[in-house]
Amino acid sequence: MAVYDNGTKVATVTANNSGAWSYQVGALADGSSHSYTVTAADLAGNTSAASAALKFVVDASAPAQPGTPTDASVINGYVDAAHNTASQAIGGTPEAGAAVAVYDNGTKVATVTAGSTGAWSYQVGGLADGSSHSYVVTAADLAGNASAASAALKFTVGAPPAAPPPSAAPAVTVEVSNSQQLMSALSTAHAGDVIGLDAGTYDALSLSGFNFSSAVTITSMDPTHHAVLSNLSVGGSSGLTFDHVDVTTSNGTAADIENSHGITFSNDAFSSAGSGNAMILRNDSGVTITGSDFTQFGTGINVLTADGVSIASNNFHNLSGDIRGLGLTNSTITGNTFADASSTVADHSDVIALWQDNVANNVTIGSNVWGTGTVATTPPADTTSSSSGSSTIAPIVTQPSPSGAQTVTVNNTAQLVAAVWAAHAGDTIKLAAGTYDYTALDGLHFSSAVTVTSADLSHQATIKGLEVEGTSGMAFDHLNIAPGTGYGVIAAGAQNVSFSNLTITGPSGTFDGLGVFVRSSDNVSVSNSEFAWTGSGLAHLDDTNLTISNNTFHDINVDGIVGAGSSNVVVSGTSFTSFHPGLGDHPDAIQFFADSGGNSDNILVKDNVITRGTGDPIQGIFVENTNHIEITGNAISGSMYNGIAVSTHGRGPDHRQLRPGFHRHGLADHHPRRQRGRHRERQHRGHARQLRGGRRQHQLCGKRQHDDPRRPSR
Repeated sequence: MAVYDNGTKVATVTANNSGAWSYQVGALADGSSHSYTVTAADLAGNTSAASAALKFVVDASAPAQPGTPTDASVINGYVDAAHNTASQAIGGTPEAGAAVAVYDNGTKVATVTAGSTGAWSYQVGGLADGSSHSYVVTAADLAGNASAASAALKFTVGAPPAAPPPSAAPAVTVEVSNSQQLMSALSTAHAGDVIGLDAGTYDALSLSGFNFSSAVTITSMDPTHHAVLSNLSVGGSSGLTFDHVDVTTSNGTAADIENSHGITFSNDAFSSAGSGNAMILRNDSGVTITGSDFTQFGTGINVLTADGVSIASNNFHNLSGDIRGLGLTNSTITGNTFADASSTVADHSDVIALWQDNVANNVTIGSNVWGTGTVATTPPADTTSSSSGSSTIAPIVTQPSPSGAQTVTVNNTAQLVAAVWAAHAGDTIKLAAGTYDYTALDGLHFSSAVTVTSADLSHQATIKGLEVEGTSGMAFDHLNIAPGTGYGVIAAGAQNVSFSNLTITGPSGTFDGLGVFVRSSDNVSVSNSEFAWTGSGLAHLDDTNLTISNNTFHDINVDGIVGAGSSNVVVSGTSFTSFHPGLGDHPDAIQFFADSGGNSDNILVKDNVITRGTGDPIQGIFVENTNHIEITGNAISGSMYNGIAVSTHGRGPDHRQLRPGFHRHGLADHHPRRQRGRHRERQHRGHARQLRGGRRQHQLCGKRQHDDPRRPSR
C-alpha cells in the first residue's frame, strides 16, 4: 500500500492476510491541512487507482475566551418587571460555529451553536422576581477544544432600590468666635473635621505643625458674611483647607505659606490697603488656590519655590503684579481672570512673571482671561508703561538657555531683577541711566560671572542700595551706589563676586550709612572705586580671600576700612584723605580689630597713602590680634597719635612685619609714631559687637546708627 499526503508519497505498508493495513502519521502541525490517499499493488506489480481522499485540518487550539454575555434588559445591574419577559435573551460573539455552553450561577443550562458570524443567543425567558443571576459561557470549537469561561453577567430581577439623597455639606464639628478658640479647636481636631468661624475679625494666626491625613476645613459659619483672618501664617503643616473666608493685612503679607503640603484656599477673598503680597509660597507642595478673589496688593501670589501648585478660576484685579516668582514646578495656572492692573512705569507690572523656563519646569498656563475679556493662552504684548484709563499688561517671562553669552539692557528695578534671575553664565546686563530702587540679588549661582554695568559709562546708573546674599559668580562695574542711611552694598555669604569702578557716595555734608559690608564671603574684590560722605567706608567680617585695591576714600566720618576675623586679605594701592570725625570718635584709615569670633590672619597692607587733606587728623593703620600681617610701603601724613599701631592684648604677636615706607609728620596736630600697646583696647572692642550685632548696625564707631528702611521684608 502506497500512502500519499497532499499528493506526496509518505510511506509504503503491506496489508496483512486479512487485507488490513495501517500507517502512523504521528503529531501534525497545528492548523495544517491534510489530504490522504492510497494505492494498492499486487505481487505482479499491478497498481490500483487511488482511493478517495481522507481530508482534515489539525486544530489543537482552544477558542479565545468569549466576551461577557450581554442582555439589553439589564440596567444598572437590575432587570425590572417591564423587561422580565419570555423573550428576554442573552448573547455574545465567540468564533464561528463554536458550541457555546451557558451556565447560570455555576450550573450548565444550555448549549447553543454560534452562527457563521460567531453570534449566538440564548433565551432565558421570564425569571423569578427577586432572583439573582450570574451568567458565564464557554466556547468549544468543532475539534472539541473548550475555551476559558467568560466574565460574568450579573443582575437581579426586580426594581432597583431608591437612590440615596444627595450628600449634605459636612457638618461643622466645632464653632469658634476668636483666634484663641480656633487654635484650641485645631489642636484637638481630627482628619476631616470642619471648624466653623463666626463672623468677625480674627487676630494674626500662626499655624505651625498641624498635620492631617485628610483636610481639616476652616470655613465661615455664614458664607454670605465671611470671617476675616488677619496676617495668616502656615508653616510645616499639611491637610488644611480655608474656605469662604477673608484674608487681609494692613502691612506685609496676608497669607504666608512655608514648608507645607496639601493646603487649599477656596472661595476666599484677599484684600489689603494696596501693598505687600496677598500670598507667598515658600518651599511648598500640593497647594490649591481656586475660586478666590485678589485685590489691592502689590503682588497677588509670590512664589519662592513650590511644586504641584494649582491656581485656577480666581479673579485678580487692582494689583501691581498678579502672579510672579521662580522655582514653580509641575503646576498649572488656568482659567483665571486678570483685570485692572495698577502699574507705574517702574513696576514693569507683569500679569504672570515667572523667571524660569516654564517648559522645563512643567508649568502649564492656559485659558486665562486678560483685561480685555478675551480668552487666551498667552497675555498680550508688553506695553512697558501705563496709559491713562488702561492697564499695563506685560508678557509671561520665560528664559530657556540661549547659546552663547547675551547682553540685555534694562530700564527699572523690576526688569533688573528679572534679567538677573533669567541670566546665564557670562551674560551682561546693562542699566539705562536713571535711579534704581534697593535691589536684592540673593541665592544666585553662575559658573562664570554675570556682569551688571551701566549702559552709558558717562551717565552711570544709580542704585539705592545693593544686596548680594548667598550668591556666586557676579560682577558689578561702573555703577553709582547711594547708601542713604543704610548699606550701599552688602555681600553676605557671597563667593566669586567683584565690585569695580563704583562711586559710593552719600549726600554731601552728611555721614550716614556704610558704603560696603562684606561678611562671611570668599573671593570678593573691591577695586577702583570711590567712597565718600558715608559713616564708614568698607567693613568686613569673617571673610576669606578679600582684595581691596586702588580705591579712594574721602570725606568719611569714622573709618575707611574696618573689620575682624578675616583671612587672606590684601589692602593695597588705596588712598585715604579728608575724614571728618565727630567728638568722641576714634577714626582709622585701616583697622583690623580684636574680636572674640577669631583673629584675622595672613594680612597684607601695602602701598596705601593716608593724608589729612582738608579734614581732621585720623589714625593711620591700627591692628589688634592679627596673625601673619605685613605692613609695607605705605605713606602716612598728618595722622593722630598712631601712624601704625599693633596691639596684641596679651596674646602675643605672630609673624608681624613692619617694613619701611614713607611715613612722616606733615601737619603738626599730633606726633605720629609706631606703637605696640594696649591703650586702645577698650576703644575698639565695640567694633566687633557692632558688626556682629546684626545687619542693621550701619554707622560703625560714628555719630549715628540707623535702621535701614529700604531693606525689603522677607
